[in-house]
Amino acid sequence: MTTTNSHAASVAQPDSVFRVYRDMLATHSSGFAGMLAGASPELMDECPFVYLPDSAKDIECFLKAIFDFRFFRPHPAPTAFPTLSGVLRMSHKYDAEDLFKRALFQFSSAFPTSLVEWETRNYNVSWSRDGYTLPIIVVARQVAADWVIPAALYRLCQTLKEEEILDGVVVSGSAVKLDRRDQILVMKASMFLRCDATSLALEFLKPSSEPDACPKSSCTIPRMQARANAEGW
Repeated sequence: MTTTNSHAASVAQPDSVFRVYRDMLATHSSGFAGMLAGASPELMDECPFVYLPDSAKDIECFLKAIFDFRFFRPHPAPTAFPTLSGVLRMSHKYDAEDLFKRALFQFSSAFPTSLVEWETRNYNVSWSRDGYTLPIIVVARQVAADWVIPAALYRLCQTLKEEEILDGVVVSGSAVKLDRRDQILVMKASMFLRCDATSLALEFLKPSSEPDACPKSSCTIPRMQARANAEGW
């Protein structure tokens, strides 16, 4: 992304520099508008210069979404989680309101908020959740997408191992970890779901009636004891 110095701004992080039209960036992001409107902004090659602590990939996705509409189209156009995550978090952080709403709608499309949608799976998902179960929770917390949390946590309980819940996972070379609150929540929920599933699986051990040829002492009591023992595994 390049432009002439008279209308340019440089957005940089340790490994990358992006030169963009500053007026357009400021129009779409009130966060950047404030940074670029400082009394004496730092200059790089005679252009206003803004340093960001964010990753180069996230910055690139965010800037492309602002300057090239085709890069990040509204739902139901398909996208990928790394792109969606970068656009969503950056637009939230730097107050790019219109872009944030577009990204948030894309993000929410993967998680039903009604029982009818959940039971029928009748919702239009524009991106794949596969391999991103834990990062989805982290992103939802960062942007306060609280309505995503219940369905996302349920999916996480079904797919992650205990050590991944506690130690986190590595996604695209970066470590991602749940905060303490969500770790405890997921561990408790996982135990409850396992117990519920075990109880259903052991339903055959619950006597519905006593066979005529089976004395109570030799059939019912051992079966009930076996079920109690199995549910405690």
